[in-house]
Amino acid sequence: MQKIIEGGQELLDETTVKIRLAELNGTLETVSLSNVQLVAPITKPNKILGIGLNYKDGADEMGKPYPEAPIVFIKLPSTISGPTDPLPLPNESKEVDWEVELVVIIGKKGRYIKKEDALDYVFGYTVGVDYTARDLIQKNSGLWTLAKNFPGFCSLGPAVVTKDEIPLPLALKLSTEVNGKLKQSSNTSNMIFDIRDLISYLSIYYDLLPGDLILSGTPAGVGVTRSPPEFIKRGDIIKCEIQKIGSIVNTAIMTMPQS
Repeated sequence: MQKIIEGGQELLDETTVKIRLAELNGTLETVSLSNVQLVAPITKPNKILGIGLNYKDGADEMGKPYPEAPIVFIKLPSTISGPTDPLPLPNESKEVDWEVELVVIIGKKGRYIKKEDALDYVFGYTVGVDYTARDLIQKNSGLWTLAKNFPGFCSLGPAVVTKDEIPLPLALKLSTEVNGKLKQSSNTSNMIFDIRDLISYLSIYYDLLPGDLILSGTPAGVGVTRSPPEFIKRGDIIKCEIQKIGSIVNTAIMTMPQS
């Protein structure tokens, strides 16, 4: 996938033609999804840029004013896991929360990108879950780095949908279920800063590179705002879904203490 992204539209078109010809010739070999385990579609991005407090309903739920500029944090590539991988609950936290997010995959290098040109730099989209250890934010003076970067805290998948299939990612339904109960249900139209805003803003401070990921924020319905608060427990099944892309299903397991 990384090679296709770096190869640009020409390589993507060439790959698509080869697949179509193989289909027509009856030589395309397929494997049933039931016989494989999908890995994350992107595994080694140069960087993962997360956006906090980017949904109106999410900010309202938190009782916080809408930010004047995107709130940016970094997630490490080592946090990435696949769409059906287990979620290891860290020993250091008792308050792990769910956050479904539309993930933008950058398609070509860019800096100082104008908003009106921003979607030209998108390769496609996938579903992401930005798992967060809420109690570590509280313990670390509001800083997010430790809370966001445990192994498995960036689940991605089940596939990359190219931007031609989602030309305007501004009105996609997204949801989270925990053990079959609906927790988050919203729409990307509720974003405070939409995908074009985010790409343009981030390109002021970073070289955006092919394969880079932008986690665009989560809507209302997270566990920390519930009364009483709800957090992920061992055995919980977390399903996060976005319209036109698909769903991620992670089962929470305990992390074994290190000797």
